[in-house]
Amino acid sequence: GGQAPDLKQAGFWYLQAAQEGDLDAQLAVARLYESGQGLPRSVASARFWLGRLVAAPVADPSVVPLVQQARDRLRLLPPDEQQEFKFEGGRFLFREAMLPRCVIALQGRITRDANRVFHRVVERARALGCMEPWIVLESPGGSLPDGIELGRAIRLEGYSTVVARSCASSCALIFMGGRERHLIGSRARIGLHQSSSSSAEDPNARKTCYSSSQDSASKSKRRYLREVLAESGEAVFERAMKTSCHSIDWIRPAEALELHIATRVD
Repeated sequence: GGQAPDLKQAGFWYLQAAQEGDLDAQLAVARLYESGQGLPRSVASARFWLGRLVAAPVADPSVVPLVQQARDRLRLLPPDEQQEFKFEGGRFLFREAMLPRCVIALQGRITRDANRVFHRVVERARALGCMEPWIVLESPGGSLPDGIELGRAIRLEGYSTVVARSCASSCALIFMGGRERHLIGSRARIGLHQSSSSSAEDPNARKTCYSSSQDSASKSKRRYLREVLAESGEAVFERAMKTSCHSIDWIRPAEALELHIATRVD
C-alpha cells in the first residue's frame, strides 16, 4: 500500500486555507481540532472555527449544507472549561474559549512563585496551539525583581499584555514586557513610582523608597525599561523616579501612547 498521509502537514495547510476564508477548510480544521489528529486537540479551537462557519453568509446554496453541519457539530461539543494555575499570592486564569488567541488573566500579587507557574502556562498554551496569547493584568503589583523577570519572560515568548483598569508598580513593569501593549476602556491606567523595600515579616510596615538612581533596585529597573521600551525607556524611568514610593503617578491612555508605554488604546 501507499504511504500514510502526513496528518500534521495536512492540518497546517487546512489551517492556512481556513484563515484565508475557505469554508470547507474551516469545517475540516474544526474536525481536526476536535479529534486531535493533525492539530493539537482543543474543543475551544473546534468551537471557534465552527462558530466562524455558522456566521458565514449563506447566499450561495452550496454553503448551506456546510453551515448546517457546523451547527450540528457545535451542539455536540462538550462545555468549555476554565483552567486555573495557582501560585503563592494569586493565579493565572486560562480561558481556552478564546482560541486561537488565548487569553490568560494574571490575578493577585506578584511573587517568585508566579514566575515558576508561568512556565506551566506557557507549556499549556503551546500544547493547545495558541498563536498569540494575551496576558490580561489584574494585579496590584508586588515584588520588583519578580515583576521584571516575568516581564522579560512575557517578551521572550512574544505575548501581548492588556490592562482594562489600574496597573501600577511591578504590574506596570510586566505590562511593558508585552510585545503589543493594549489599554482598554476609560478606566485603564498605568502607575509609576520609585522602587521600594519593605519588611518581609511585616507587610504593613512603612516602605523605604529608593530615591537614588544609583541603588541596585533602581539600576535594575532602568536596565529593564531600556530593554523593553527602546525609544522611551529612559524617559519612563526618569518619570518614575520623580514620584515617591508612597504615591503613584498615573499615566492615562493618550499619554501612555506618547511615551510608548502602550502600543494601542481602545
